[in-house]
Amino acid sequence: MKNKAGYILLPLVVAVWALIGYRVLGFLKQDKISVSDTKTEEPNISLNNLVQDTFSIEANYRDPFIAQQVQHVVVTGPPQKVVQPKPVAKQNQPWPTISYLGLVKNNKSNKALAMVTFNKKLRNMGIGDETDGIKIIDIQRDSLVAKFNGERKSFIRGKKNEKAGK
Repeated sequence: MKNKAGYILLPLVVAVWALIGYRVLGFLKQDKISVSDTKTEEPNISLNNLVQDTFSIEANYRDPFIAQQVQHVVVTGPPQKVVQPKPVAKQNQPWPTISYLGLVKNNKSNKALAMVTFNKKLRNMGIGDETDGIKIIDIQRDSLVAKFNGERKSFIRGKKNEKAGK
């Protein structure tokens, strides 16, 4: 050992290992604790003497996530029918920007996935999959048929929003 730190650390390491060994041997040589068969007296609790605790929670504190205080309104009278507005058909929406990039096919299951970009977002879609109202009807090697708002369009691989036929 060339430096003085070794002279200090070596006895310290030996002392730590000696302490560990002493504790392990002391644990192994302990006598087994025997459990005697003494009867313990069970407490005598009667259910008739129990008093039922009653309380009510008043949750009238301010909700920290809502800026306004919520007011509870009690409505008396016959319930009214709530008329749900009918969904308006989105027939006048224009087609999103669609680009068909190619076909990925699994040879074992013979399932085809189309690599398609919708509004600059790349997605892998199979036949029957629907995203943002666009449903994939057919996938071919060079073209893709999609349906949006009841209208069908064909897309040729590598071209954006061009019709190959209806």
